[in-house]
Amino acid sequence: MTEPENATTAEEVVPGFWTLVCVWWSLTWRTCMWLLLAEIVLFIFFFVIGFVGHFAGVEPQSISPILKITGFIMGLGCGIWSFTMSFRGLLGKSFSGYKLLFLKSA
Repeated sequence: MTEPENATTAEEVVPGFWTLVCVWWSLTWRTCMWLLLAEIVLFIFFFVIGFVGHFAGVEPQSISPILKITGFIMGLGCGIWSFTMSFRGLLGKSFSGYKLLFLKSA
């Protein structure tokens, strides 16, 4: 079986420590930025829920367990979403001559 003309061959190498630190830092700050955006949206969501609930006369003690569980689930979802969005942003970027890619194995 022959490879197509436009196929590139990938060489498996182990990047150095500082290259890995650059990848880690790039992933970390991107995740923090996406997480900040998600937390602002969650804050606005729960502020509106509390505002409407206050004017509707709902007792905070009666809905507190529901809001805690909802906040936990939404916070977990925001964490997963922010990590995946930041990881997607890293794919294809160059770090000291290395690129972060997914390669399909044969």
